[in-house]
Amino acid sequence: MLIERCLCGSDSWTQIAMKGKLVLASCLNCGTKWLVTHKTAESFEKWYASGDYHDDVHRHPGCVAYAERYASDFVAAQKRLERYADRLPLLFAPGRLEPVRMLDVGAAEGAFVDAARERGHLAIGLEPDERFAREHVLRGTIATAPLELNTYDLVTYHDVIEHVADPLTEIRSAASLLDATGCIVIEVPDVHVKEGEKHYKAEHLWYFTLLSLADLVHDAGLEATAFDYPIMGKLAVFACRPR
Repeated sequence: MLIERCLCGSDSWTQIAMKGKLVLASCLNCGTKWLVTHKTAESFEKWYASGDYHDDVHRHPGCVAYAERYASDFVAAQKRLERYADRLPLLFAPGRLEPVRMLDVGAAEGAFVDAARERGHLAIGLEPDERFAREHVLRGTIATAPLELNTYDLVTYHDVIEHVADPLTEIRSAASLLDATGCIVIEVPDVHVKEGEKHYKAEHLWYFTLLSLADLVHDAGLEATAFDYPIMGKLAVFACRPR
């Protein structure tokens, strides 16, 4: 599969040869990078659904199988929830009477879902790998799972959207699941700083900038309300339905 145009719509880009035989394109308009050629979207879906992706510890140095990451992911989820309360004060207002209804896309072993539910939120996860499916983690994707429109207060993507062949269609679909005041959080690797260079991987199709993330949510009909650098080598956008 060949990607010839950046998410921003520009077809002006330069090709970069990376270590590890990756060949990337770098947009001359917004700075976004992407893999020039990769598997088809269907091949990626089968890869993630089969469990091969989550089990492969040879994908990059220091890789840990997802089944062994639950404890560290749970700690990271707690820190994320604390940041989200700061960045989305209307959604997490102290006097809020109703629990926040959350959907975590690409939930893996469900650590974020569990951390959110521990805090009283109505959280569920969405994960294509059937081995992680359980009571509050549904098997599937945005395109395949039976999800209700206009239902969720918050949809989260933690290191997921860079794996998606068509991020704009994905976020538009996610936006349709939000209620009138709902929001989306997208966290991705930031390879434009030294600490993020380790995230150049064959499974990462897109390498975003804050500008391209802002454009992505805008094109999906949302309004970017905040940006964040959770840790060095990661960046995030908070976007809500226009009020």
